[in-house]
Amino acid sequence: MSLYQNIIKYQGLMKKYIFLAALLVGTAAMSNAQNTINSKPKLKEVTVYYQGAELTHTATATLAKGENEVVITGLSRSIMQSSLKVEASGGAVISSSELSTDYLTDVKSSARIKQLQDSIKLYNKKLKETQNDINLNKDMLAVLEKGVNHNVSGGKDAGNTEKVNQNLEYYKTKSKELNNNIMALTDKQDEINKTLSRMKSQLQQESNAKGPETTQLKLAVSAPMAGSITFTIRYYTTQAGWAPHHDVLVTAEDKPITITTKAQVRQYTGLDWDNVKISLSTGTPSTSYSIPEMDTWFLREIKPVTVGGTKYRNGYIGAASGRRIASKDLERMPARVQEDAYMAEMEEEDAEPMPVVQMLFYVNGMEVDESTLAQISQSDIKTREMLSAEQTMDRFGRPTQQGAIVVTTKNMEDYVSSSEDMLNRTFDIDLRYSIPGNGKSQNITIMKNDIQANYKYFCVPKLDTKVYLVAETNQDIVKLNLLSGNANVSFGGSFVGTTYINVNADTKKLSFTLGEDKGIVAQRKKVKDFSSKKTLGSDIKVLSTYEITIKNNKNKKIAITVKDQYPISTNKKIDVELLEETTKATTSSENTGIMTWDYELGAGQSQKITLSYSVKYPKDMNLKLD
Repeated sequence: MSLYQNIIKYQGLMKKYIFLAALLVGTAAMSNAQNTINSKPKLKEVTVYYQGAELTHTATATLAKGENEVVITGLSRSIMQSSLKVEASGGAVISSSELSTDYLTDVKSSARIKQLQDSIKLYNKKLKETQNDINLNKDMLAVLEKGVNHNVSGGKDAGNTEKVNQNLEYYKTKSKELNNNIMALTDKQDEINKTLSRMKSQLQQESNAKGPETTQLKLAVSAPMAGSITFTIRYYTTQAGWAPHHDVLVTAEDKPITITTKAQVRQYTGLDWDNVKISLSTGTPSTSYSIPEMDTWFLREIKPVTVGGTKYRNGYIGAASGRRIASKDLERMPARVQEDAYMAEMEEEDAEPMPVVQMLFYVNGMEVDESTLAQISQSDIKTREMLSAEQTMDRFGRPTQQGAIVVTTKNMEDYVSSSEDMLNRTFDIDLRYSIPGNGKSQNITIMKNDIQANYKYFCVPKLDTKVYLVAETNQDIVKLNLLSGNANVSFGGSFVGTTYINVNADTKKLSFTLGEDKGIVAQRKKVKDFSSKKTLGSDIKVLSTYEITIKNNKNKKIAITVKDQYPISTNKKIDVELLEETTKATTSSENTGIMTWDYELGAGQSQKITLSYSVKYPKDMNLKLD
């Protein structure tokens, strides 16, 4: 065999070996590679807490025997990773899991969103067509102007008066037509833009809190045999919640009150909950079970410090910043600040006193006005404290007549409960609901109560001479099994107003103000003949007498409660005496000075009430007695 033939034979053998080696390597690689399967989950059920929700999905995948990689896309984008639990059927073992944001998979839009998107696309097309028509008419107008200018000034008809006039008349007619077209098209363009703006705003509202991304879950799964495996995925998200809300319906004074409790469910998880089984729980999963521990409470004397001639019992206000500095912290202040405090204390206290206000209001340590405080929902208040004038001076260094109301609102942890599940109430709802992921509240009726009630009238003529009809339930509030929440009250088919049902309040019964009844008239007037102001040595004595008249102009018997008050002294130099001329009250409190009279008045009957008291105080003291 020649050398050439040997070389050819050798090359052929090498090609065979290389091919076989590549085949073996490829086979080994294929046998070692994981089987990757993509799966779409289906949301099966949701447990909604006051704050947060637990979502349960199922997903199926056909696995090969051995190692598999399963990628489940379309989960909520706001998963608390520590709450994630994944179970697999068929003996499959999940060795690891990984959550990541999925930016590639399109989130399915609702029918309403799809409709708006299509409409916006159509109106954008109309907008472009209208703009094209405007541009076309403008171009035609430019051509017309150029042609007429040419004919009139430099064309062959430039010297022909008749032709020039014809050109000008044609320009007048045609330019008017084109300008009218442009004006009409511009108006049409404005209308299209307005419609587009409304549709875009609606689309933004419908898509609120629903971003384009979701979460994908990557699982490493070992299957004992090939076949279909079902995965159950559970996790907690903070992007949902519910709140109880009540509709209180009073049809007539001889009928029971109907209280319908609804759950206002909201969610912005990035997913639409379509045809899902929903449970409502009054609890909230806790993120911490740490028992609070106390530090040692040291009591230290806080000495008054005077700055700028004004004394403050709890410290002083720095001249530069206006920030309160406690006396115990003064030693840590710069030397200049300490010197200012020392020099100020040496000065005589001849500065004008701070103005005395009626009452102060504080929310989370900040001073607010009464209207701001009234806007805070009862469900958002953690603590509410009523301070006396002396306590207000001690805490805030502000003189007042009636003290202060100090409110602390709830933080996020205040909404978290560490109670056992058995202590929470859960409402399982048989019907399936669809709740969009745009954060809008959806109402779900969860219970209805018909409650017997007593109806009576109330009047506080010192503050308001209107007489109000009030319904009070006969049953204990605890036995009604209600939930705390806001309530809309309707009477006789008309909306009356809103109130708050607090099942944790000290009162055992519910009461609802149903509105003013003009068939009952109340008056309160000062009796001048029995009211006076006299000077007795170094004191002043004021005698005040008021007469309250209640008249029932209705054609039926009524029960009415009237309230008034006399002042209570907070100073030993002020002497208050309730006089015997006062009509005997049904109940009276010496601590508050509030007196209550209960009467039953027949049709057309009147009732007079006398309130008389005296106040003696030093001449140099100013009191507000009206």
